[in-house]
Amino acid sequence: MKINRIIFNVFLPLLALGLILGACQKNDDLLTADAKTGGLAIAAKSIPYLLGATPKIDIAIEIPKGPGITSIEVYNVYLRKSDTTYSDKVLMKTLDVASANATEDVTKTLTLVYADLIKGISVGGVALPTDENLLPIGDNFTLQYVSVMADGGRKVLNNGKTSIDVANRWVGSYAMKGYTLRAGDPVLTGHWTANWKLSTVSAYAVQFWAIQKWADGSTVGGIGPFILTMDVSGGPDAPMPVTVSDNVNAAVKNNPAYNNHYDPATKTFYISCYWGSGPTNRAAVDTLVYTGPY
Repeated sequence: MKINRIIFNVFLPLLALGLILGACQKNDDLLTADAKTGGLAIAAKSIPYLLGATPKIDIAIEIPKGPGITSIEVYNVYLRKSDTTYSDKVLMKTLDVASANATEDVTKTLTLVYADLIKGISVGGVALPTDENLLPIGDNFTLQYVSVMADGGRKVLNNGKTSIDVANRWVGSYAMKGYTLRAGDPVLTGHWTANWKLSTVSAYAVQFWAIQKWADGSTVGGIGPFILTMDVSGGPDAPMPVTVSDNVNAAVKNNPAYNNHYDPATKTFYISCYWGSGPTNRAAVDTLVYTGPY
């Protein structure tokens, strides 16, 4: 009995410990033998493509030091937002790395122009337009990065992607100053200021939500907030004519007596509209100066 107790108390725990250690060692060996690392490529997550104002896109791709990467394949997929239809995935470009990341961190630059973005892309059998201004606002290109490794050519799909969003050239944040006229009120330029964001309506139009004020600083009543749309389809050359409208308040009219225009050199809108008896009665005059992206 005493010998059996010794076997039970000493041998069995040692046997169990040996099995546990053996199992751990087996898992570690499998992990070391089967798992392969490397292939990481890091790029910007989102980039706006401003129609008519993006000569090229430079995307910095950071490759940390690690197992050698021979090249990075860049694949492109286009989304048509109107009906959530995707194009087929196409190989757009291949960046040569030549295992430079085996000894140090490496940064490669992916340079793209519009022709690169639409190369080989079709949606529902229809190729994308060669005139970028015909692209629907809100659609996007999504880039995926596949690292080709030096250890036999295996491929590693990176989780990080880059979304290139189609927008027009006038979207962003603006500093706004302006005044509102009633019959007989003096013109007081720069009477009030505010910060506004212009959002995309189409390739040639932007929109902002605003509350106009009278010259004494009180809020204009009776008509509600303004949702002003600036149509700049007059052409790309300065000074670009601008037509103002409000799809919510039909009483708001474009002010033909004012030189509505956009100055690309200073990225500034000069606009005026009225909702009374004429351009000098219940008329708003606003200046919007670009301050940066959203």
